[in-house]
Amino acid sequence: MKLSRHLSLACLVIAPLALNASVKDISSEQEYEQIVSQGNPTLVEFAANWCGVCNRVKGAFEEISNDNEFANVNFVRVDIDQAQELRKKNGIVGVPSFLFIQNNSQLKESVGVKNLKSFNEDLRNDLRSTFDLAECSTCGTDENDSDDENESDDEA
Repeated sequence: MKLSRHLSLACLVIAPLALNASVKDISSEQEYEQIVSQGNPTLVEFAANWCGVCNRVKGAFEEISNDNEFANVNFVRVDIDQAQELRKKNGIVGVPSFLFIQNNSQLKESVGVKNLKSFNEDLRNDLRSTFDLAECSTCGTDENDSDDENESDDEA
């Protein structure tokens, strides 16, 4: 019983660290240029710690960054208070702002969040359409598992 409580506590402490693993926090222009100049699809979130909406969408942004469907997309977060030159250089006037960048070119900019309830799915759809990604129907599932196989095993 005590062991399970310790394991549960460990999961609570470690899970948020693993969740943030795919989002790169950037505070310098050099880091920013290094990532966007690679040519890979990159989603940059400009945010601020004092921004309530930024804090509300942070978890969804991190969740999407860990989704296998978007494994080839770089996810970057820039705190506008720590990187004011990057904010100015990119013309950021409101937060959160999302820049969709590929081949060192900005393809799309989205400022603010229109609907918090649908943010997760809206951002996924924006990623798919902007970076020409097809929706992944098998992401997060084991392709070898099927109901037919399980049913036939039960009948035998």
